[in-house]
Amino acid sequence: MSQSLADLKGLQILVVEQDLDTRMLYTLILESAGAMVQTTASVEEALAVLAHEFPSIMMSGLHFHEADGYALLRQVRALQVVSDRRMPTIAVSGYSQREQQPRALAAGFQRYLPKPVDPFELTQTILQVAQGRSGQLGRETSR
Repeated sequence: MSQSLADLKGLQILVVEQDLDTRMLYTLILESAGAMVQTTASVEEALAVLAHEFPSIMMSGLHFHEADGYALLRQVRALQVVSDRRMPTIAVSGYSQREQQPRALAAGFQRYLPKPVDPFELTQTILQVAQGRSGQLGRETSR
């Protein structure tokens, strides 16, 4: 029995990821599930988008050339205080997974997904976060 992707129709997702192939893969998965996806390759580009738009969810890598995902999260939270709106955030990383998960969650990301990301798990996680069920603090990794 194969698993199907969660229905993400109506969700606007900002994907912040510096690797082009990974951005394209996430876009394919999320659009296949019905989401509207916008991608950026840097923290600076993401902040430019957020100055004009407020997506349903942001998923972000944690490592960029000019800054890290934690710096982006701090700036996003500051924008949210000004706008009085909340945007759930999901961290995605392939580095030091055991160390990154607790740090990402403590920093304020609602969920953490280690790379490589399973398409079913990605869409289920986004759906749960969108529905406000972020109490499950990311996937435990044993890698």
